[in-house]
Amino acid sequence: MDNTFLGVPYFNWGLLCIVIAILYVFIKPRERNPQAAKRRSPWRKIILRWFHPLVWFFLASTSFFRAATPPLSPIFMGITGTFALGTYLVYIYTYFSENRRK
Repeated sequence: MDNTFLGVPYFNWGLLCIVIAILYVFIKPRERNPQAAKRRSPWRKIILRWFHPLVWFFLASTSFFRAATPPLSPIFMGITGTFALGTYLVYIYTYFSENRRK
């Protein structure tokens, strides 16, 4: 099994994902419409604020599991990859439905 993607080791991809996740944790994107943000439900606020960095953390863990070689690595890689996809789909759905409600 090749441990690179586009010639870059999966461990390095994981580190890049961690850096991006940390940036999204500490640097909050600016709201386009602050008035609409005040009317948002608490659940939508949580999704729009924290699910995007969470996706990057799941992608980082998937990359680290891919870089590791133990026999359980593919199982954990599949689980974290599925969590990343599910979290991203919830985030994207909430983001676009929020923009349509304005």
